[in-house]
Amino acid sequence: MARNPGRSSVVAAPETIFFKDPSKAALQNLQKIKSAKRPRKNGDEADKKKLVAKPLKRADYHDMLRYNISESKGKDKSDARRKLAIALGAKPPKQAQKNFKLFLEQQKLDKEEHQKILDEQHTIQAAIQKAKPKTNRNKRKFKPTKRGEPNKLDGQIGRYKRGIQFISSRDLKPHGLKSRGVKR
Repeated sequence: MARNPGRSSVVAAPETIFFKDPSKAALQNLQKIKSAKRPRKNGDEADKKKLVAKPLKRADYHDMLRYNISESKGKDKSDARRKLAIALGAKPPKQAQKNFKLFLEQQKLDKEEHQKILDEQHTIQAAIQKAKPKTNRNKRKFKPTKRGEPNKLDGQIGRYKRGIQFISSRDLKPHGLKSRGVKR
């Protein structure tokens, strides 16, 4: 600095700038959080119980899954993470692709097995049917009527087949009267 003749000479200290790397700061914060969550190796059982001290009434399904993840190891842990992600709305993983020819062969084998089971059931049912004596309980016991003569037990006109009533012009005529020359 240059000196001014009329002023007192005060020399300012040089300005220092400290650079704080955000990535290092984030790593340090993450390590602090992890160390706070982990129980100490020398700690007693009370420290471990503090992690699980959340009342079960307030714990929801996702908290239970997170606890399961923290307690699991290896493949179980990855499966638990996948299950939590799907529960929170992630898309489930795609199914493994298979060879189409092998798939068709498997389908054919399954169909044959199913057919064998059906055949066995059919033979068992046929044997049961042969063993039972036939009864005529459900059959009606009235005599067949002559054509044109109404059934005396049934007050309907026409015939009834599969839920549909068929009426002919002959059924509409009054019984015993001929159509020619008779007026009403």
